[in-house]
Amino acid sequence: MYLALTLIAAFMAVTAAVRSPLHRRGAAVWFALGFPAFHFPGTLLSIGALVTLIAGLQGVFQSRVGLLSLLPAAIGAYALCVVKVRSHASGKAFERALEQTLGPDFRGNASQQVEDRISRNPFRLRRPGVTVSSDVSYGDAGIRNLLDVYQAVPEVRRAAPIFLWLHGGAWVMGHKKQQGIPLLYSLAQRGWLCVSMNYQLGPVSRFPASLIDVKRAIAWIQQHAPTYGGDPSFIIASGGSAGAHLAALAALTPNQPEYQPGFETVDTALAGAVPLYGRFDFIDRSGVVRHKDFLMDFLGTKVMPGLYADDPHSWDLASPIALVGERAPPMLVAHGTHDSLIPVGEAAAFVTALGAISKQPVVAASIVGAQHAWDLFNTPWTRHTVSAVHTFCEYLYDKRQPPA
Repeated sequence: MYLALTLIAAFMAVTAAVRSPLHRRGAAVWFALGFPAFHFPGTLLSIGALVTLIAGLQGVFQSRVGLLSLLPAAIGAYALCVVKVRSHASGKAFERALEQTLGPDFRGNASQQVEDRISRNPFRLRRPGVTVSSDVSYGDAGIRNLLDVYQAVPEVRRAAPIFLWLHGGAWVMGHKKQQGIPLLYSLAQRGWLCVSMNYQLGPVSRFPASLIDVKRAIAWIQQHAPTYGGDPSFIIASGGSAGAHLAALAALTPNQPEYQPGFETVDTALAGAVPLYGRFDFIDRSGVVRHKDFLMDFLGTKVMPGLYADDPHSWDLASPIALVGERAPPMLVAHGTHDSLIPVGEAAAFVTALGAISKQPVVAASIVGAQHAWDLFNTPWTRHTVSAVHTFCEYLYDKRQPPA
């Protein structure tokens, strides 16, 4: 029994520590198997030690099979230690990326803000001093056009800059209350007005419906943010996975009337974007996707209005890498080297294309060992991400151009 447990635990730990050798659905299975070990290595190490102690007291290791079981137990423990060390080292990766692009004074105003005590409970996502106005309507698509507003109480500063979060979920699932919670609470606590939104999903609603919703939410912010103490002239969009894709698209398509039906005159330009583990190319120009046929079939039947062969132009319009330009706003692009669902090479190709033409900073943070959706819980991965995103956003706010 103990041998079976150690074999299963070791395999799950290893899937969290090494890159997936699989593709298509196999990569998703790899991601799911390693999910607990990736997010909670310390907890699982403690549980493993306790189980091993109990097994020893029960005489399990007096048999040859029992002794043999110590090998997978040791392998699993080592893999968990690797994941844990990498999670703490992720902060250095963010710092190097920020300093390399922004210079040694990148901390700016963020360094002057005292960090409050943060709970180390991985499931404690909310933080004190923040109030949430839930389920505010910004459009006519029912639950998919609702947003939540996070603000500090008492007010940290007047005319707070705005942080807009877009959830992930492969454009076909997800909800504003399921992702980005630690980031939203933390930034709100530090003086940002944070907005988390739902948007229309496939296969019922196809591109560009989701992008139009993002623009519509920005228009809502332009009109209503002052009521919540926000400054609508300074908005940074961010998101994870599909949300990162939409944040990048919104940043690269300011004030385009085809994406603003009925509110064409509203200024939807963003001050910056922070795409986390996002998809940037629907047709894999860089050749890094190992399951390209599967990906394009999924997009063609669930997300896009038609197959690529029938309308290639619309697929370019949905690919941020095809829309880069010199007027793109500053971006912090972060991706994990061990992402099983979207290869880090896709983010690298986007950063290269954008950095070659944009006149604004493009920060590229490659997070060693990080998996897809690394920021779901209150873990070192998330805490370092929160710190880096806050630092980047404060840097942009410090350097902002005064209104004309």
